[in-house]
Amino acid sequence: MENNFTIEDIKDSVESKWQRSQIKLCLYIWCIISVLTLFVPLIGSISDFSLLPIGMLIWICWIFLTGLLLGMRMLYHHHKVKYLL
Repeated sequence: MENNFTIEDIKDSVESKWQRSQIKLCLYIWCIISVLTLFVPLIGSISDFSLLPIGMLIWICWIFLTGLLLGMRMLYHHHKVKYLL
């Protein structure tokens, strides 16, 4: 069976657009989680400023963990896009 599709046809396909939208969705979710959870250590350190470094360290670990989990999902969808091409 011969494939007569061009690269532009494949890029404009529904599957390719859906995979790309999933990558963007994961990135947007990660950004929203990062911004919203940033306020937790800031609000928690209002009463005691010495807790801010510990809170920021926990926040960085949390962002790294969520980035790792969502990053694996983004890599999966990126692999699917490359497979289509």
